[in-house]
Amino acid sequence: EVVALVKLGVDDPPPTQAGRALAFLRAGMVGDLAPLLVNEETQALLFGGIERVANMRPSGDLPVIQWEFSDAEPWYLAPRDGRAHATRGSASSPALTLRCTARDWARIATEKLDPRVALLRRRLAVSGDWRLILRLQSLLGA
Repeated sequence: EVVALVKLGVDDPPPTQAGRALAFLRAGMVGDLAPLLVNEETQALLFGGIERVANMRPSGDLPVIQWEFSDAEPWYLAPRDGRAHATRGSASSPALTLRCTARDWARIATEKLDPRVALLRRRLAVSGDWRLILRLQSLLGA
């Protein structure tokens, strides 16, 4: 089964969808054949997928979510003009902040690492409104 981050984008032309799927395959984010590669390009693909998933739901109740990586630039997801937008950088006042390595986040987002296990093993740290962590899968899950 292909993770939702790759499947989404039915409004995109087939070559765009295929290119995205191939990029996820080459980066090892889908399947087990390639080693996991996390760089700026794959981070942009990953957060583009998160943005598409978030836009499948009403963004009126979407909080500002910040990702802080110890080994990469930060990203955040915030509602803007009625839609969710993923942006590289730091948000001014996020409601929820997730801290981990970019590699661990890629594994969590592509369902290769259970976020509960990451929390228990201290590979993922959360600060802010803890009620939002309980809603995170419904906000970002497909």
